[in-house]
Amino acid sequence: MAAVAAFTIGGGVAALTKGDGTSSAGNRQACKVAAAEAYARGVEEQLTKGTVEPDEWTPAVCAGLSEETLSEIAGEVIEEYEASPEVEEAFEDAWREAAESLWPSPSP
Repeated sequence: MAAVAAFTIGGGVAALTKGDGTSSAGNRQACKVAAAEAYARGVEEQLTKGTVEPDEWTPAVCAGLSEETLSEIAGEVIEEYEASPEVEEAFEDAWREAAESLWPSPSP
């Protein structure tokens, strides 16, 4: 999960900051909703494919928001996602799969 967070902070925010850096255009709440959806898709893609292309999931509604606003939104999205039941379930699934691969159950 740390790799995903590092990717999002490094690549995701950088991809979101395209534009002139002003906050007059764009809607913060719409951007946050779109960014949360994009982040969840990015996490899923990272887990299934091992790679994520930030430009493929950069919400267009975020264009024109300042870099500061986008950083705030990214922090909020990551914090809320990491506190979600989906993350807890994914973490438990990953541990179970790791344990099963290390200690397979005996065959009958």
